[in-house]
Amino acid sequence: MSETTMLNLMRVAGGLQLAIAAGSVAIPRVLDWNGELRPLSPLLRRLFWVYAGYIFAFNLMFGLLCAFGAEWLLRPDPLAACFLVWMGLYWGARVLIQFFLFEKAIRPQGFWYDAADWSLSTAFVALASWFLWNAARMLAAGAL
Repeated sequence: MSETTMLNLMRVAGGLQLAIAAGSVAIPRVLDWNGELRPLSPLLRRLFWVYAGYIFAFNLMFGLLCAFGAEWLLRPDPLAACFLVWMGLYWGARVLIQFFLFEKAIRPQGFWYDAADWSLSTAFVALASWFLWNAARMLAAGAL
């Protein structure tokens, strides 16, 4: 694969992560978090929002890093290899969560929810695969 193609694909991965981050802003409204979280104690409600903020920040920062630091991430470097492994494991964990913890019975039903589920699942698999493949390629080239 050419260097230009690799750079462009890394930027696409960045754009995909930025789209996931942007889309996550609508999740509290779409899933009525205020209503659903109301029965919880104030501490647990706040903790839920803090965790959601951390996830949003990771998705945003990973997206920015890939979109604007593609050259750095594809350079055979130990720190870049570590970032690729971390992003691959992060999205790989999200794949497992998607398939094993969010079973269909507990998700909202309907065409748009199914379309979102399919799109997100595809994106998570693609991101995990892309980052882990690049990490393996870099490690095989002796980056560490």
